[in-house]
Amino acid sequence: MENVRGLVSAAIRHRPIAERPDKGGAPLEADELPGSVLRKFVADLRASTAADYRMDVFEVNAVNYGAPQLRERVLFIGNRFGKVVEFPAPTHGQSDGLKPMSTLRDVIGGLHELSPTVLDFSPRKKSFLAQIPPGGTGARCRRTCKRNPWGRRGLRKADVLVGGVA
Repeated sequence: MENVRGLVSAAIRHRPIAERPDKGGAPLEADELPGSVLRKFVADLRASTAADYRMDVFEVNAVNYGAPQLRERVLFIGNRFGKVVEFPAPTHGQSDGLKPMSTLRDVIGGLHELSPTVLDFSPRKKSFLAQIPPGGTGARCRRTCKRNPWGRRGLRKADVLVGGVA
């Protein structure tokens, strides 16, 4: 099983920071402690299996295994034989003997698109987009859209009320 690295320190029940012990609040209860989610999972696993179930937990970063991405994950590898699982050592990194970390350019730099159009807009949307001057987004668009007759056409009322393009 794999999940976000924060699962290792997740609590079953959250207590607002302003109410925690270091801010004058009562001591944390067992289900408010960091790691209580994982402790509960392990306790439930042990209670539901008759075999000598073992679970090893590994915190890993995908970049250390050749992925061109910083992606921290936690891996749970379990077995019902009570055997310790040895997780593979990193293959990429900045230490001697390891391959250099991959970049996105390393992985996809030589690819060429056969069909570069991923999404095509409707004729109506294209007519609106054609009226936007180059670089005419952001603050410049907010200034110029008020003068343009198309400035508010096609926008939902909510977009205008909460600061869409108005």
